[in-house]
Amino acid sequence: MKDLLTSVLDAHGGLSRWREIEAFQLKVSIGGGLWRLKGLPDGLRDVTLRIQAHRPSVTITPFRGIVIPTLRRAVSRTPKGAVLSGPSDGRTVTNE
Repeated sequence: MKDLLTSVLDAHGGLSRWREIEAFQLKVSIGGGLWRLKGLPDGLRDVTLRIQAHRPSVTITPFRGIVIPTLRRAVSRTPKGAVLSGPSDGRTVTNE
């Protein structure tokens, strides 16, 4: 696995280049049966994923505002940062 990581990093400028990156963005469409179960029969069409390079955080827009999944929770926010939904197990939602 280390050889694969080294190959990928080298192909894209090396570890020093990776350390310079704060985040990267992808424009995607995501479909499938799971989205139908969640009430979105067309899935996510033409959304933008912004992925933080050095912490487990992905922002998906537009998708009921912004969804920020981390290792411990997923929080839905409006574009201005107001919480739409968060963890249902009583854990505190923080502004990250």
